[in-house]
Amino acid sequence: MVRSGLVLASTLSNAMSKLRRLRRQYLRMCLLTYVNPSVFGWRDSLGSSMGRSQQESSDRTTHRRAAQLAVLRHAVLESPARTDPAKRLAAAEGGLLPPPLDSYIAKVRDQSYRVSHRDIKALTTAGFSEDEIFELTVAAALGAAMLRFDAGMRALARDPA
Repeated sequence: MVRSGLVLASTLSNAMSKLRRLRRQYLRMCLLTYVNPSVFGWRDSLGSSMGRSQQESSDRTTHRRAAQLAVLRHAVLESPARTDPAKRLAAAEGGLLPPPLDSYIAKVRDQSYRVSHRDIKALTTAGFSEDEIFELTVAAALGAAMLRFDAGMRALARDPA
């Protein structure tokens, strides 16, 4: 029992590290591919605006990335899984969840670096399976990434400099 708990904690710790790395990569990718430089008045290194073919390419990339994001969101929040889609959506959006989950999900969303094996043990003791914990963790991480991405896009839209 103790060994399986340590293995779960180690696996979850590795998964959380990977999620944090993926979230950083995702945000970097979003900022590099979703942002249409001409919308914000940005110019290329020669000082001219993007040309028509560059604009069309940027638009195609934007639509492709938006479609990929929609697929990811659907897979994490709406596809069949151990947890109810409503519970995963609540985890992603910061909605109401039962007491052992609410503090854990808030920690994943706001301070993921503080998640420890004690948090996982508390959830397993409360009766949640490893699959449920993982699904809700991924949903919360996706929700946090989307929230930060949207905030970054709003900030860029307000500051055309």
